[in-house]
Amino acid sequence: MLADKYHVVAPDFPGYGESSAPSVNDFDYSFERFATVAERFTEKLDLSSYALYLSDIGASVGFRLSAMHPERATAMIVENGDAHVEAINREFLKAGLLDYWEDRREKNARVLLDWLLTIEGTKWHYLHGARDPSKISPDNWVIDKVTWPPPR
Repeated sequence: MLADKYHVVAPDFPGYGESSAPSVNDFDYSFERFATVAERFTEKLDLSSYALYLSDIGASVGFRLSAMHPERATAMIVENGDAHVEAINREFLKAGLLDYWEDRREKNARVLLDWLLTIEGTKWHYLHGARDPSKISPDNWVIDKVTWPPPR
């Protein structure tokens, strides 16, 4: 709806949407790395200024991109994006994410690999706490699961 008045670009991050998913041995799946990828993307398209629409993990990436180049970011529209750990769903943290953030050894990755990053865990993430789960498109968890986790 904005394309008739604005130049609109909507990139996927590596491993998300329809983008390829490099192995975790070949790519650092971190907000900092995604911000660097986004920075190179904007430079390749010669975008000297832009307004950012940010949601989900894109918020954490967009905040970093804006901090890297505050002169380029003219606006930020943030939907469903966390700027601090206190905003993350407590049940999600109890599922093992916080332990993994603090210590990325295999023992802490196990709960993520065994449940949180499965189709059931991904679906739970979208539906947990929803007032009316029937209004949430299954495309959300299907698309996330198609490309995540990246191959080892």
